[in-house]
Amino acid sequence: MGAIYRIYTCSNGKCRKQYQRKQPTVCQHCGNKQFTASNPIVDCWVDGKRFRKAVPNASLAEARAVMRKIEGQAVAGEYGLTQSKRTKLRDFIEKSYWPWYKVKNSARNVRYELDGHIIPEFGDKLLQRISTKDIEGWRTRLLDQGLKPASVNRLVSRMSSIFTRAVRWKEIAIHPIKGNVEQYQENNERTYYLTPEQYGKLINLIDEMEWPASIRVNMKAAITLSIHTGLRKSNLFGLEWGRHVDMKKGLIYIPGSESKNDDPISIPIVGPAAEILSSIPKALHSPYVFTDIHGGKYDRFMKNFWKELRDRFAEQNRDFPKDFHWHDLRATCATWLKMAGVADDVIMRVLNLKSARVLKRYRHHTLEQVKKEVEKIGEYFISDQAVTKQGKKSS
Repeated sequence: MGAIYRIYTCSNGKCRKQYQRKQPTVCQHCGNKQFTASNPIVDCWVDGKRFRKAVPNASLAEARAVMRKIEGQAVAGEYGLTQSKRTKLRDFIEKSYWPWYKVKNSARNVRYELDGHIIPEFGDKLLQRISTKDIEGWRTRLLDQGLKPASVNRLVSRMSSIFTRAVRWKEIAIHPIKGNVEQYQENNERTYYLTPEQYGKLINLIDEMEWPASIRVNMKAAITLSIHTGLRKSNLFGLEWGRHVDMKKGLIYIPGSESKNDDPISIPIVGPAAEILSSIPKALHSPYVFTDIHGGKYDRFMKNFWKELRDRFAEQNRDFPKDFHWHDLRATCATWLKMAGVADDVIMRVLNLKSARVLKRYRHHTLEQVKKEVEKIGEYFISDQAVTKQGKKSS
């Protein structure tokens, strides 16, 4: 519902006090009895958006007609409002959002977010009925369920993406998340990486595992290639002979359409990477470098074997973290490159990173590196003492 009113201003130039809706008989501030009235003002809400506009040279009856037009039709062109639609979130996702998004590389993870959290919570609600309060209550419940702040932020960001599309496609007028919901502070700093000594022990432990020979060969190759190239897990186990790996040119190339940040990846095949790739036999029934017995990708098949290897290694080495992830091999690549004196911009190119801020999450300094750099401070004390002694002798 809306309202129509005028604003009455005291005609006393030194007062100018304003009164809304009803004209007073006497100004309460200065005692003046004369007022000037504004044009009729239409004040109403449509789909959560306030609309307030003066209708020039109009009577109250004409102003009421304008208000009925706004409330009934929610005219988009003239007043910047959109026609109210009654679309459920589930229907919008399945008919509009998912067909638009499913061609992206991260579609599988997004589908898990939609089916696992978003649709069960909001699927049967109308888009325009989901409020900022609903979103804040939902993310609080996610934290209570044990999700980490980073995971909650990703889910809220996915909801924000859905509402952004809904606004752009004229399904709703107001975005309930953008500018209204703050993200939780995240702690993404991990200092997990393999030292060269730990890498050697881990590779030797693979020979002791009671696995088929093909599993041991592929596990060694995958770990070594992951550290040497810094490839993400999805790109590593998605490598195909010829399409991504060109042994004649000595190059691993992944097009931007298959990388996380849409930038192409080019990594030279040299050193251990060349030896590993040369030793892997090409499967006749599959284009993948790492393939299972059915010719599919090896990543899911290797998951249980990696967990078993990691847990066994953690039992034998107390300084090895039990929650060491496969992704930490990528941090190992960045750390070893930094230990070798490689410049940050080169490391960013190898790891396919866009900002130095993200690089800090992957690159770690060993205690020996820090000690070596701190020892350089002592050179200034020594030089300062030498200057002081020379000054005393000259005096």
